[in-house]
Amino acid sequence: FVVSTEGGMDIEEVAHKTPEKIVTFSVDPATGIMAMHGRRVAKALGLTGDLAKQAEDLTAKLYKAFTEKDMALLEINPLIVTQDGKLRCLDAKVGFDDNALFRHQDVAQLRDETEEDAK
Repeated sequence: FVVSTEGGMDIEEVAHKTPEKIVTFSVDPATGIMAMHGRRVAKALGLTGDLAKQAEDLTAKLYKAFTEKDMALLEINPLIVTQDGKLRCLDAKVGFDDNALFRHQDVAQLRDETEEDAK
């Protein structure tokens, strides 16, 4: 996981100028996602109370989607708080392991080859 409040910016520039604004951690596949990972995301984003609980839940859901769908990339930007206090993924960039698409026909059917470099 890479978490930062500085979304929408060049992450390499943020890492160079203000590395303290980026929190990274790994999830051990043997133990899987744990509540502490969600708490770490919440802390990195400055979320408390109910929003922190929502961040824990969202972190677990994102990890589950990433692993179960054989994703190579799952980038949420932006993650927002709605006026009624709900944490929502507003946009995402998703990439899948091409070698695993045979296991995910639902994903393979969404493939848009016009968005790919023919090379």
